[in-house]
Amino acid sequence: MTDIIHAFRAAKGSQKVTFETLNMQSICPCCGMAGVNTSVEEQKFCMVCAPAYGVDEPDVDTVSVIIWLPHLDQGLLSRLLCSAYAARFVSSPVCTPEVVMASRSYDILAELEALRSEAKRRIGTDCVSVLRKLIPNIPQLSLFQRGIHLSGLRILPLGSWFDIHAEDFRKLIAARN
Repeated sequence: MTDIIHAFRAAKGSQKVTFETLNMQSICPCCGMAGVNTSVEEQKFCMVCAPAYGVDEPDVDTVSVIIWLPHLDQGLLSRLLCSAYAARFVSSPVCTPEVVMASRSYDILAELEALRSEAKRRIGTDCVSVLRKLIPNIPQLSLFQRGIHLSGLRILPLGSWFDIHAEDFRKLIAARN
């Protein structure tokens, strides 16, 4: 897995997401799932993980936020998000277990988004762009000693990311199934 703090410390402007052809032979280094279709500074990611590293995107604060979730790493969060957002595509006129699970996925997404307040309490912001501006100014030693301070920070891609890139996400989900 890759460290998101590394993305925040990278050269300004270098952390932008580029979409590529879906490659099911490659494994995302963040979530460990097959299927990469993006890159950030030449590192290949699946599109679910890419927003955590694409911190220089012009609309970064409309497609992702910072949350506090110390018991899950960024890759596990991405796996959970992939399942929850994929469940949004389930529809049926009959109340099947899949439809019930799909409706619960909205609850999961709302609970994850509610974790923004804890990030804001701990570091003063839930905006990716603000953290992007601050981290390069923090001495590197302080970042290495971040154990209890920053180790729970995660980037939560929002529904708008999946809406903007719906076609790419559908292709990824179809290929993974």
